[in-house]
Amino acid sequence: MIKNNDNILLFESLALRDVREAVGGKVIVVDDCKDSLELISNWLTKYHKARVEVYTNPFDALRSIIKEEPDFLILDVEMPRLDGLELKRLVRAMSLFEIPTLFVSVNPKHRKRLTKKSFEYFEHKPLSKSRVLKYFEGKDAIAS
Repeated sequence: MIKNNDNILLFESLALRDVREAVGGKVIVVDDCKDSLELISNWLTKYHKARVEVYTNPFDALRSIIKEEPDFLILDVEMPRLDGLELKRLVRAMSLFEIPTLFVSVNPKHRKRLTKKSFEYFEHKPLSKSRVLKYFEGKDAIAS
């Protein structure tokens, strides 16, 4: 994680070495689709021995994120009540650390908005195992 003493740190890019530090670390996944949660959790647990917590309720996830300070977040952009972007803003406001985040969405238009404004990672649904796992293997999944 990247220290954020001012609670307003926006970084231009996340070095993939920071993502690789999450291997075997704690990953929190938030998505209103239980199938996506199960799929991502299985991939990260099986291939990278990550300790994965999954949430369909972003408010429950927020409590855990602030308490646990995970190594990596995977957030669905479009969720009812509190979307992934709002959740990430709250995490930034309440945390001393910047947590690398992969946003996922069925809407490919979110890629441009996310990567240009907040410098986060983005993957389009349906998710591909190889694409998601690249973030944990240190391969440049962002450029393609």
